[in-house]
Amino acid sequence: MILAKIIFFISIVAWFFPLFKQYKHNYFYYFLILALTDPISYLLVKLFRFDVERSLLIAALLMVFSFISFYKKHFASYSLIIFISGLVTFTYIPINDYISKFLILVFLLVIVYLVLKAMIVDAMKEKSMSLFYLVLFVYVLSLTLKFYIELTLVMDSFIYFYITTGFEILAAIFFSLYNEENCKRIKLES
Repeated sequence: MILAKIIFFISIVAWFFPLFKQYKHNYFYYFLILALTDPISYLLVKLFRFDVERSLLIAALLMVFSFISFYKKHFASYSLIIFISGLVTFTYIPINDYISKFLILVFLLVIVYLVLKAMIVDAMKEKSMSLFYLVLFVYVLSLTLKFYIELTLVMDSFIYFYITTGFEILAAIFFSLYNEENCKRIKLES
């Protein structure tokens, strides 16, 4: 249990570094939500005994909106509205853990789709694959698989937690060094 806490806190710290590299780029709000989700969820759980799945549900919804270009222009105002309405709604409407995890999984699948779409559009336009999009896609896919495994209890989720959290820390390091503009590209054969 101590190892899990250490990894959790390393992950929290690691996700603040990409904010500096991603600032003023297309995915800044996504990385901002990633950086704030775990510490805010931790505080809500510890201070107010708030259900962690409900806070992750609000974060997943905000992540979806961070990918949609219309909302990127007005993200601060919309995110505050979504956060407050989500907090009120998910606090007072009884939703069991299974439904919360299922909704998080749905939101993560939408994000997988949006990242895959952006990756394909970028690859077609540039005639090369950006490592930024590739790592982002694998990262989002790993988060989705983590929730799927937890939802279905296919395997021991603690083992998968260690593996994916280790990968997430490596992804955080990658996104601290590269953004979509300065990342290496893999030439596609035509």
